[in-house]
Amino acid sequence: MADHLKDMHMLKPPSNLVECTLRHLIYICDRVRPNERDQFVALGWADDFVPDIVAHGLFGKGGPRFTCLAEDNTPAIAGGYEEIAPDVWQSWMIGTPEGWVEQWRNVTRASKWVMAGLFRQGARRLQTSCIADRADAIRWYEKSLGLRREGVWRQFGKNGEDVAHFARVRED
Repeated sequence: MADHLKDMHMLKPPSNLVECTLRHLIYICDRVRPNERDQFVALGWADDFVPDIVAHGLFGKGGPRFTCLAEDNTPAIAGGYEEIAPDVWQSWMIGTPEGWVEQWRNVTRASKWVMAGLFRQGARRLQTSCIADRADAIRWYEKSLGLRREGVWRQFGKNGEDVAHFARVRED
């Protein structure tokens, strides 16, 4: 496990959590859910969703990253955080359709584990964004991860999509 994950030992991560590799990201990007593909394009990751390019872009981000493996030991969901300003971290996550169905509870535990570790290491704000019509993602951010909705930026996406923003600060 990478150095930035070693000291997040206070909470127990799920047993199927492993360090994210480029191979995991390529596997997941080749099988990503359509609404996640649309979100990556809308938020400016690429002009078109090219799995290898997106996988390499995610792998090149700094900060903690992880993969939850499926029951058959294939990559199901990968995620992480990138520091975008001093002590402010932006999340990213990508998964297969089957991965989300099978592993949503484990990725919730993994996300909370990483979030707690970032706060212990001095983060003051953790945030994420999504296309505003992704109701399941929004529900997960608010109910499962305890993020607060901070508003919607109208027509912020590349093709005019509204984008919802969520965050949790150290004091929450």
